[in-house]
This record gives sequence, structure tokens and C-alpha cells, in this order.
Amino acid sequence: MDDINSPLYNICERIDLKDFSLDQVHFLANNLQKFSIEERDIIAKIVYDWCDGHPYLTQFFYFLIEQNNEHLKEYLSQLPQLLNKLAKKNFIYGNNLHK
Repeated sequence: MDDINSPLYNICERIDLKDFSLDQVHFLANNLQKFSIEERDIIAKIVYDWCDGHPYLTQFFYFLIEQNNEHLKEYLSQLPQLLNKLAKKNFIYGNNLHK
């Protein structure tokens, strides 16, 4: 966009997304209403550990959690292991980052 030869030059404004802080990741976890506050705290910590506040990855991980919430609620005693498995499946072995 900064290059004068770019078709987006003088059309788009550059927006820099800052990484989410741990507090912001916790704030986003509040949207997971089917989980208790304690469960959301666990989820937020794991999401932050995996994504390090990266905006796209953080929101994508929460999307995955929301899509799998029934399965996760069924096995709450294994929540950290299930979240790590979900992240590995989609971040490491999945093809979502190749699009």
C-alpha cells in the first residue's frame, strides 16, 4: 500500500493491529457464556499461551472453542488437554494457515 505503484496507494489507510494483552484475551473469553468463570480463566490462559496475543489466532482459537463447546463441556475434567489437542490439530497440523 505504501508503494506508489500499488493499486491501493491513496485508497486504503494502513491499520496496525497490536497483539492482545492477557487481560484482553480474558475479556474475549467472557463471550464464551456456556463456560463458568473459572473455566473461562483456564481457557483464556491456554489461548494466550498458544497465540501470544496474536489477534487473528486468538479470535480463531475462540471460534474453534465455540464450535466445539458441547464436546468440551462434556469432558471438563480434561479441558486443558482438549484445548491443546484442538490447537495442535488446527494450528500445527491443519491447513487453515495456508489459505
